[in-house]
Amino acid sequence: MARRLLLAGLVLLWFGPLACTTVPVQELSDARQSIDAARSAGAALHAPGLLDEAVRMLQRATQELQAGANEAARRDALAANELARRARESVSGEAEPAQ
Repeated sequence: MARRLLLAGLVLLWFGPLACTTVPVQELSDARQSIDAARSAGAALHAPGLLDEAVRMLQRATQELQAGANEAARRDALAANELARRARESVSGEAEPAQ
């Protein structure tokens, strides 16, 4: 009996954090919107490197989401959002100070 409880506890410790991660739907949506805004601002001409990297990060986040790697997908979606924001700001010259 004690062995079963120990095994159940170990399973919960191992898989418990996986149950707590949520699908980063909002982060992916935000990144897509930021990329669209950067494109609309002309980042493809004025900041193509940043824009391309943002698109690559969003693609990677989408692949990670499909693989069930929610935290990696969240991290990369946030990075894509930041890169797209920087691309848009480099076009308009409204870069914000780093925090």
